[in-house]
Amino acid sequence: MSQAPTVMMSVPTPAPVSMSQVSRYPVSGSMPQAYPSYTPISAMGVPAPPPSLTTGIPDPQSIARQRDAHASSIDEQQRQAEQMMRMQLDQQKEKIRVHGETQKNAKNGQLEAEMGREKIAIGNQYNAHMIQLRAAGQQQKLMLEQQASGMVLDYQTKKSQQDLQHAHYKAQQQQYDSTVRAHHSQRLAAEEADRVQKSIQDQHVQLQQRKQDYHNQVAQRQVR
Repeated sequence: MSQAPTVMMSVPTPAPVSMSQVSRYPVSGSMPQAYPSYTPISAMGVPAPPPSLTTGIPDPQSIARQRDAHASSIDEQQRQAEQMMRMQLDQQKEKIRVHGETQKNAKNGQLEAEMGREKIAIGNQYNAHMIQLRAAGQQQKLMLEQQASGMVLDYQTKKSQQDLQHAHYKAQQQQYDSTVRAHHSQRLAAEEADRVQKSIQDQHVQLQQRKQDYHNQVAQRQVR
């Protein structure tokens, strides 16, 4: 009696998906380094706005979209892999059935038992491979979620530092504007004081001149 064909099922493995393939900022396990605080300006120096820390990196909404897209890709790859495995299972069962049919007349009872054992072995192999496939898909999703969470944390950290720097810049700008207004008010007050002082001096000179003219007129009359 010829032996039943040996059945080996290949396990399709979903291609690894990493958000670093589409992002310019892969996330490491360490926390991002703190950025230096904004340098204060001098009393009369014009402050410069701080640089943007979030330009060119994906925001949480973009990260969520990328994560969801990659998760969908993992699901689709797993669905296709499971479909391929089911097709392989059906094909192997069909081969066993055809082989059994050709050998049924020779030894029907023994052949049925062998067919049953083959089907059970194939089913067990299929179940084990399916568990491995699904576990690999879950592991990839977990890694994808961890990477997305790290990118969101990196963005939020930089956004907080940027907001703090802008608040510091705004306070410096307000202080600078107040200093400019105070300086302008002091200058106007000094100019007004100078104008009043000059007016008083002019009036004093005119008064002295009138007194001198009056004394001169009196002296001329006395001479006559």
